[in-house]
Parts: sequence; C-alpha cells; structure tokens
Amino acid sequence: MVFGKARNEIQSRIEDGAYLLLNLVDEVNDFFFYKISLIKEEIRTIKEDNKDMDYEEIQSILSPYQQIEEFYNRLLNIKYGWHDKEGRLHPKIEPQIFAKEYKMQAYNKIEESGYAICWELCELERHFFNKHKIENHTIMAVIKNKKGGSPCHTFTTIKVDD
Repeated sequence: MVFGKARNEIQSRIEDGAYLLLNLVDEVNDFFFYKISLIKEEIRTIKEDNKDMDYEEIQSILSPYQQIEEFYNRLLNIKYGWHDKEGRLHPKIEPQIFAKEYKMQAYNKIEESGYAICWELCELERHFFNKHKIENHTIMAVIKNKKGGSPCHTFTTIKVDD
C-alpha cells in the first residue's frame, strides 16, 4: 500500500538521523505541487476531449478536479502563524510561550483568520478530503532533540491512484 511504504520510508529516514525535517517538508510540498500540475493538465484534457458534451456533463467530470484545485489555491493564501488563548496572533513559534498559550483553531476558522500551523492545516485538509470521499492520512514527523526540544511537522497525504 502506498501509505505504508511512505510511512516506513519516512520513519526509516527519521530514525537514521540522516534526514532533516526541512528536507522532508520540501519533498512533500514538491510532490503536492506536482500532483496539482497533473490535476490542471487533466482538467485541460477533459475539456479538449469532450467538446461535444454539454456543460453539465463536462462539469460533472471536472468537478472533483476543480474542487481540489480551488482548495489548493485557497491553502496558498494561508500564512504561518498561531493563536494564543486570548486570540492574539503569533507569526512564529517561541517554544516557551507556545507551550503555555497555544489554542488550536477550529478547522472552519482557519481560512477566516488567514493563519495556521501545520497540524491546524491538516485538520482543514482532512475535513475537505473526507467531505469529498478522498482517502487521506495525517503523518506527524518528530525529531527528538538531545537538548530537550522536539521539532515536528504534520502533513496530510491523499490517495490519488490505485
């Protein structure tokens, strides 16, 4: 299964200590950008191949692809930041403050606020993909730090092919 292989590969790289979290994030983002480009190409192909169909028929074929593309474009508008218990925005993580003051946003408030951290985005993505019946999984990568910190990143994977 695709998810099992990916999970094992990520776990192996993290356990070896040979893979930095930042590189992992870059790979996931590159893969996501690649899949969005494939979706855009699929939309163009469907439109070209089905010129004889009426508007409703084409829309029924395009709808899932367009919804993913539109969702992706909305995600691009969300900036990195978190909210504390008083609702104040913090554009970066300061571990001592974050640990005591962080309050997770509801997934349906993220686009309104325009700010989120990775696991809040995962909740928004999970809601979207579940709503559209797209198989998805959330993966959290944690690097244990000898100095006491544990930087992490959370991301959502989706099943795009069988």
